[in-house]
Amino acid sequence: MTEPAWYITAHVCRACLGRVLIDIGAAAVRCADCGLEAADASPTAICACGSRLPGRGKRPERDAGLRCTPNPARSAAFPAEMVAGEV
Repeated sequence: MTEPAWYITAHVCRACLGRVLIDIGAAAVRCADCGLEAADASPTAICACGSRLPGRGKRPERDAGLRCTPNPARSAAFPAEMVAGEV
C-alpha cells in the first residue's frame, strides 16, 4: 500500500480555516489543521467556497458568499497565505 501524496491547494477549510490538501490519486481532500476529510476530488467539498446557509421554511439553502482568496494584507501579525473572504 502506498502512502498518500498530499498536495496543497489554494483553499481554506470551512471548519477551521486551515489549508486544504488534496490527494489526487485517491480522489480525497483533507484539512491540514483539523483533519476534516471528504472522499471527493474537489477542494470545495470542505473549503470555505462551498459554505452554505441553511434555508428557512420553504426557502432553499443558499451560497454563503465566501470564497478562498490570497491574503491581501500578509504580515507578521497575520501570516496566513490564504483566507476566506466575502464576495
